[in-house]
Amino acid sequence: MNASTDTPAPAISYPDTSAAVGGNGFGRLVLLWFGLLGAVFAVPGVVLCIELGDPEYPALMRRTADFGVMLCILLFCLGPVLSFYMWRKRRIERILRTHPWVVWRVDYECNPTETIVLRDAQDTPISRLTISSSGSQRRAVVDEKATHVWFAGDPLRRGVIARPGGSYPLYVFGSPIRSSGVVPKPKKPQLPLDLPPHLRPGRTRRTAAFCLDLLVHLGCGVAVGIAAAKPTSAQALIALDFDIGRVVLPFLGAWAGASFINRVLLQSVAHTTLGKAVFGLCAIDPETLGFPTFGRLTGAWFMGLYLSAALPLCVVTFSDVPGPDEPKRYLLPAIRHGVPGGMAIAGSVGSIDTRLDGTGREGRE
Repeated sequence: MNASTDTPAPAISYPDTSAAVGGNGFGRLVLLWFGLLGAVFAVPGVVLCIELGDPEYPALMRRTADFGVMLCILLFCLGPVLSFYMWRKRRIERILRTHPWVVWRVDYECNPTETIVLRDAQDTPISRLTISSSGSQRRAVVDEKATHVWFAGDPLRRGVIARPGGSYPLYVFGSPIRSSGVVPKPKKPQLPLDLPPHLRPGRTRRTAAFCLDLLVHLGCGVAVGIAAAKPTSAQALIALDFDIGRVVLPFLGAWAGASFINRVLLQSVAHTTLGKAVFGLCAIDPETLGFPTFGRLTGAWFMGLYLSAALPLCVVTFSDVPGPDEPKRYLLPAIRHGVPGGMAIAGSVGSIDTRLDGTGREGRE
């Protein structure tokens, strides 16, 4: 590994790196929010366009509505994917602006995803990192013959690799190899495994709360779908004697909208969803051991939306798609918010202290 007594220049200062990254950071930010907001507003847009497609409206408006439906479908499916790619590019740029290039010894594997093992000057394995690549990007920076790689970032968690000179930067992420002599950075606090009994919910309760939330979302989708189909009578509804094609998009849109309202808006205010409230549960942020913020809830919801669109695309095209570096950050566990004798939260979550005493038992403030 290269070493220098002077403060090294950031990786972005290299001409090849700067040219590969580009300088239109504002444009990437605009595309990021365009994808997110486009996916959200595509839901009511589909319902509106279907309504404008009725024969009672002028022919020009009906043709415009048909085009609008296709546009909303594209925004709903591709918007989260576009936002995720722009977010990834912005993260690459931040890493390159704050970290210098360092040459590491490397071992390369491709089975089936590309991974590298960074080694220090003593040839000790430091970390195993996955390369976020697909298609022509495979083996574009390193391959089985490579012995060294240019790296910028945190070698224990995430960073950027590039060809010699800093060109063709690719994002990498992974975890340290525990057998190495490198001491990992302290982890953020995680949800204690031995929660007090009055806070620890059973698996049956958690499953029932999830199923109830799912039924609420499905019910909203079915109601809006039936309203959009406009069956002529109750008998026609029971016999499914209506245009099924008019039901699909409003159903999906209302389902996603109800999910966002329940899991993000309601949970950011009340710290619980409808299903969790019925079974006396609330959400907790495993990193802060407090209630999740609106930003954390929104990120978790959009990550679920992104995966619902990206995973089928991955299966159909037999290719890889980028995913979250730390999936556990988007899994918000549920705990009991009621205590015997009342339903007040009374700061039970915030009172947990992750520091352990000499016996290994968790302490309380």
